[in-house]
Amino acid sequence: MITLPRMAKVLRKVFETDARELARSMGVIQRERKLHGTTLVLGWLHHPQAESSALARFAGTLGVRISKQGIEEHWTYGTAEWLYEVLLRAIGCMLSAKAVAVPLLRRFAAAGSGAGADAARWTEP
Repeated sequence: MITLPRMAKVLRKVFETDARELARSMGVIQRERKLHGTTLVLGWLHHPQAESSALARFAGTLGVRISKQGIEEHWTYGTAEWLYEVLLRAIGCMLSAKAVAVPLLRRFAAAGSGAGADAARWTEP
């Protein structure tokens, strides 16, 4: 079964390393800058309804100076496709971790099908 620290490590790799490599391969990154997709993802995790100005302020807390307009220049169809692919990878990691945990959980379900299971279903008259 995958542990929470291991899952955090896997997701960090997806949102940092894999996301950057994917952005390069999809043409989203044309030159290296301080701002990258991880900044946007972290900003939305911090504040899911964040607009450009809030994301620019959040980037500032990470040491990245960028204006609202600078953030808005990154809103392209290519960026949306890239973000979609990154999120698919993250979801894939989560689902594969869940698939690993299922056999362990089934052992507990099987244990509940014995004589003790009747006590769990018993209701007072």
